[in-house]
Amino acid sequence: MPRCSASKQKNRPGACKKISCGFQGWRGGVLFYFEAEKIRSLFTALAEKFSNGGICFDAVNSSGLKKSNKVVEKSGNKGARLAFALDDAKKELSSWSPHFDVKVVRSLDKSIKKEKSIPFGTRFAVNMGLKMGFMQFVEIRFR
Repeated sequence: MPRCSASKQKNRPGACKKISCGFQGWRGGVLFYFEAEKIRSLFTALAEKFSNGGICFDAVNSSGLKKSNKVVEKSGNKGARLAFALDDAKKELSSWSPHFDVKVVRSLDKSIKKEKSIPFGTRFAVNMGLKMGFMQFVEIRFR
């Protein structure tokens, strides 16, 4: 498999990087709805197939998961409970595969904090969630 190069991209959450070959996946607000074992199976399969790729996603901790589920329930939606939380993303995800290099980011890049195409309420909520430790951005580089 050819070697890949990675370069930091502006306007990307955290420190996720652009990969010049292989696989790079971005998932936002999707993984929360799956059980950890399903996500583990997907990520380990991706790491085996795309050894120079990676995936970036947002995640909540157990407290954030409980709060999010309360909001979902209050909206009247009974069939969309969130299931996936990471309290120590680096430790938990690193144990899934020796092919994972995990990086966790708990702050927004300055360019995103000022990005006008993202509504102020969204930027504020995400920034507060990060500062309070309820959420994080995770990058897994496959090696």
